[in-house]
Parts: sequence; structure tokens; C-alpha cells
Amino acid sequence: MHAATAIHLLGLAGLFPSRAFLPAFAVALAMRFGKDSAFVQNLGLTGPTWFTHDVTLVVLGLLSVLEVVATKSPEVREALNEFDGYA
Repeated sequence: MHAATAIHLLGLAGLFPSRAFLPAFAVALAMRFGKDSAFVQNLGLTGPTWFTHDVTLVVLGLLSVLEVVATKSPEVREALNEFDGYA
């Protein structure tokens, strides 16, 4: 399964409703640190190497935290609306 497919499936699962960066962050973490996990191996996750790079993980992690905080803060929600079109 390709990483993009896993992100879309995870986003549709209801665990991450209306989130764009949190499912991507979860899949990137699974691909990076779960390589030896039987679950990840059974899924056969594949993706580009930049997706599991340290910088990508930090950026996705920060954007995921902002998504969670945006539910309580209108200022953060407004700032994230700038990214929503691209995500």
C-alpha cells in the first residue's frame, strides 16, 4: 500500500475527522519507526524517503499540534486555513 493511500484511509476512518496533517504524521511515524512491526510489514507501506526524513516529521508534528490547538483557538484556526487549500 502506498503512503498516500494509507493517509487517505486513516483520514476517513473517523479517528481523525477533518484533520489533514495528523493522519500524515501518523503514517510517517509508522513508516519510520515501525519498520520491524509485523503490522506495518503486513500493510506493505511504501513511500518516498523524504516523507520519513527528520525535517518532515518535525514539520508534520508541529502542524498536527496546531490542528489540535486550532479547535480551541480562533487565531490558530485562521492561520491554519492558509494551509488547508494545499493540504
